[in-house]
Amino acid sequence: MTEEVEQLLKNLKLGRMLGVYDSQLRATEKGDVTYSDFIAGLLRAQWHERQENALEWRIARAKLPERWSLETFRLLAVWCG
Repeated sequence: MTEEVEQLLKNLKLGRMLGVYDSQLRATEKGDVTYSDFIAGLLRAQWHERQENALEWRIARAKLPERWSLETFRLLAVWCG
């Protein structure tokens, strides 16, 4: 990755793209991935991170007394049922 690309990704706060850039680029250079797929992979990674962050923000904002997950819910259902 060039210093310019790295700095731009940092300035734009695209941390997830920064994290996957090199591996995506290597796959593209090998010919395993098209350049269009390369861009799509970078964008998809960033989108997934934003979705995860949005979910975490909503959970924190809900101020639930405990953090529940599907696994803990299943354990509760087995224990109670």
